[in-house]
This record gives sequence, C-alpha cells and structure tokens, in this order.
Amino acid sequence: MFSYMDRITGEQICGGDNVRLYRLVKGKVVEEMRGTYNNYGAVDVEDQTYHAVLKDGEMKSVTDEMRNAVSFSGDIWISEEWCGIVDEHFSDDESSGICAILESNYYNGFAPTKRSLDDPDQGWRQEDEWEDGWEDEDEEDEAGDWEDEEEDEDALEIDNSAYGEY
Repeated sequence: MFSYMDRITGEQICGGDNVRLYRLVKGKVVEEMRGTYNNYGAVDVEDQTYHAVLKDGEMKSVTDEMRNAVSFSGDIWISEEWCGIVDEHFSDDESSGICAILESNYYNGFAPTKRSLDDPDQGWRQEDEWEDGWEDEDEEDEAGDWEDEEEDEDALEIDNSAYGEY
C-alpha cells in the first residue's frame, strides 16, 4: 500500500477519500488525477473525475487513445511506469514524486512543488473511539465468570515432588 499525508494540512489520506494526486518531476506537475483514492498510490480509472498529463507544454485530458498508446497501459499513471514513479517518490529529491491532497482542502491557486510525506499508518485511519472502546482489564465480564488472578497463578505452579530434592 502507498498512503500519503495531505500536502496542505498534513492530514492522513486513506482509501475512499476524494483526492487530487500530482506526479511531480523536479517541482513541475507532469500528471494529475482526481477521484477516490485506492490505497495504492492512484485513483482507479473508473473512480476518476479528472485525469490530465503534460503534453507539448500543456496539461491535456487523458483519453482512451492516450492510454492505449503507452506500452504500460495497464498502469493508472500514464506519464511513466509505476516502478519509475516509485523510484522518484523515494529518491532524495523532494521535488519529485507524488503530491496528494484531500479534495476538501484544495483551494484555487494551489501549485504543488514538493511531494507528500508518507503516511506512517499506511492508510489505516486511526480513530480515537478505538482507544475508548476496549474494556478495562480489571473489569469483570458481563457473565461475571472471570477467575481471580491469584487462582490462575496457583494453577500454573508445577509440582516437582516426583523429582525429589535437588
């Protein structure tokens, strides 16, 4: 999985979020796609609301003919093979790679020049409610059938009497 932090706010981007993704090369946008993030570094073709690539100095909408013209047409990004994009993203050059932002954070005039930071939680949304949802270790369960801890410790003792004294 490839997951990013929003370049504008630093928020986590997870699968199912509406995003704008930019492929940057030396700080310049060479490809952009928008739609529902797929957790794998792109927006699947069927979930795209916009997809454009830099061609002849202009961003042009991606067509089926453009997709079919590239030898790696199975890839979602069409300006470069996925392995090349991954190499760019994990290089020392912060101005190359994928810049991701949540659609809700986009504003007119936003011009990405640096890639996004990687999400340390890899797209697994961290919810505060999970922390509160666990039972206290000292609480009894609803049936009240938990055994006393001291009894459990006694049950674990090993009877060495058959071996005699050491």
